[in-house]
Amino acid sequence: MKYFLSVLLLVITVNLFGSGMGALYEKMRLTSTFDRYLNGEMPVQLTQSYAEIKYEYLGNGLVIIDMYNNDPRAGRNDRHYRYLSYNEYYNDNIISQNKINEFIQIMEITPTGPYLTDNTFNVIESYDENLSATSNINRYNITVESRYSRFQNGQNSTLIQLAILYFDNETKRLVDLQYSRINYPVIQYYIEESYDRVNLTTYNLVYEYDNIGRLENVYRIYNNEKYLIKKYFYDGTMRVFDRPYFNDIESPGLEEIIIYDNQTLKFHLKLFYAPHHYRTPETVEIRNNSYYYVIFEYDENKNEIRQTKYYSNDTIIINSDIISIDAFGNWIRMRVHTDRREPLSGLITTDWQANREITYR
Repeated sequence: MKYFLSVLLLVITVNLFGSGMGALYEKMRLTSTFDRYLNGEMPVQLTQSYAEIKYEYLGNGLVIIDMYNNDPRAGRNDRHYRYLSYNEYYNDNIISQNKINEFIQIMEITPTGPYLTDNTFNVIESYDENLSATSNINRYNITVESRYSRFQNGQNSTLIQLAILYFDNETKRLVDLQYSRINYPVIQYYIEESYDRVNLTTYNLVYEYDNIGRLENVYRIYNNEKYLIKKYFYDGTMRVFDRPYFNDIESPGLEEIIIYDNQTLKFHLKLFYAPHHYRTPETVEIRNNSYYYVIFEYDENKNEIRQTKYYSNDTIIINSDIISIDAFGNWIRMRVHTDRREPLSGLITTDWQANREITYR
């Protein structure tokens, strides 16, 4: 583990300082509040309503999203979440009519908790002007480092997140995202075993585009193999996941299907893990039975209007009735009502329903 950490830090050092005299480095800073079209964000399941969402634009497609939940019933640590995302629609280096207005989450950077002792966040862009246009080495990349240190219950812990975004030399599009998350607990100085309790998560994503520059496939590199985890279509035709979802226990599989009708987002299908606490499955059958998928549907303004959750023995439908929208077409108020549909009978049951109205901003 110590060897891997040394290699990881060496890789970051090489990317920041090892490109030669022609490399330029600049620390990116927040600019004015991000206030363009807000719709188009690829959503997740409706679990709670947020009273306010703020966007801050760093440039080159990087956006910080702050989500505030003013519900008095929310816990102290559930009232503010902060994410760093990438959205090619706001990358002015890309000259194309086929840019997708979709946020790709890079990392969570929420500085929460009363036990925080240190918090740093750095974004550095580098450009090597000496590399030729035909070089396979990316001339431009962005490196992000986030560190949190806490002291709680007599324990020091540090969370380090490292991400490197690589951009194609010609198209200027994101082609590779490398991310590592290191959770390093140091219990007390006399417990030597604590140094063996490093929790490390790392992945590498590769982005592939079609012949007119539309995002088509996203792969994850696992054990030096490419696995398709996200697939895009632009013909508006619905597809669904095929069971079984996975062919083995460990390797990644297709997790998301995104369907556009030209530039209009129509459907987003995503796999979710059903149990509340993740447990490593013992067999591939157990892994497949532990997952379900959700179909998200949208209106012409890319506002979500329906979720359909497909379990192995049940189906739940969540409808979102848009009551009012803003000048950009984003919903301001909506009414959410949930019904359960039994797959065999095809009837809506009336004894299990939930209704609520939520307001955005």
